[in-house]
Amino acid sequence: MQNTTPQIETTSNQLEELWGLLEDFRKLLALRLVPNTVKHEITSLHRFFTYIQLEKKHYTAVTQQDIEAYVLAKGWAQHTRAHALFSVKRFYEYLLDKAIVERNPAEHIKIVYPRNRALVQAPTLAEIRKVFRELEQDGTMQGLRLRLMVELAYGSGMRAGEIAGLDFDDINIAERTAHVLGKGSKERIVPLTKRSLDVLDKYAHTIDRSRVPLFVQLKGPGRGQRVRSPSVSVLIRTNTGYNAHLYRHACAAHMLLNGCNIRHIQEMLGHERIGTTHIYTRLRNEELRQVINKKHPCARRIFHVTKCNFWK
Repeated sequence: MQNTTPQIETTSNQLEELWGLLEDFRKLLALRLVPNTVKHEITSLHRFFTYIQLEKKHYTAVTQQDIEAYVLAKGWAQHTRAHALFSVKRFYEYLLDKAIVERNPAEHIKIVYPRNRALVQAPTLAEIRKVFRELEQDGTMQGLRLRLMVELAYGSGMRAGEIAGLDFDDINIAERTAHVLGKGSKERIVPLTKRSLDVLDKYAHTIDRSRVPLFVQLKGPGRGQRVRSPSVSVLIRTNTGYNAHLYRHACAAHMLLNGCNIRHIQEMLGHERIGTTHIYTRLRNEELRQVINKKHPCARRIFHVTKCNFWK
């Protein structure tokens, strides 16, 4: 066991030791997570240990109270606190595995989300139909390219990065599926709609089908190279008014409203935890409430069950 008697204050030598550990931890994360996630994780840890240094604490002497004080002192939103806590917890788990600390000081800390988390503001079905009517007017290669991206985001619930990463070989026409590489390099098979396949067929006739990436840059210094995730997001948002992730939200919300099992939606979207998908059930409940208020025989400007004669 290293550092069995940790000092109170982190010295310059100990900071070098800590930054070295953080770099090793970064390399470990890079094997499992996408680069952007790794960057945010390490940045979050740098903020935490800067705070600990100012508090004149050695990183191996950090307590549960120190971590709680840190996440509460910043005045962050709930999800930002949760992310900061998760980063610290995961790093100390790493230190525990390396026998640098005797326990994980963040082990028993939990961030409890309030029950009234905001509903996902997904585009309505009418808004989605309007977007597709407009997209169908453009039969050029650029128009078909954009329409296919939106079809994949809404029809199959793909993320912008997943759309950017698609190759022609990832599409199985016979099975009507696509092989997707999601967050953390996790693979999954997603279904493709008939509309997506129809647009794909038209799009494929306008480009060089021998290339590997499904979507490439059309101009600029990166012309001919695979399109990047931010470019997909900007392209979709600029031309349709909604970003790629909102189409993904709409996909999940509309499937749920049409009676799809939430477990099937979880698998399709590639959510690791069912809780991530479960927020869409609140959207369904809100929709049902609105329908009842408009269509139920008892509905009034002020709902009075005692005045309803429907059951008599």
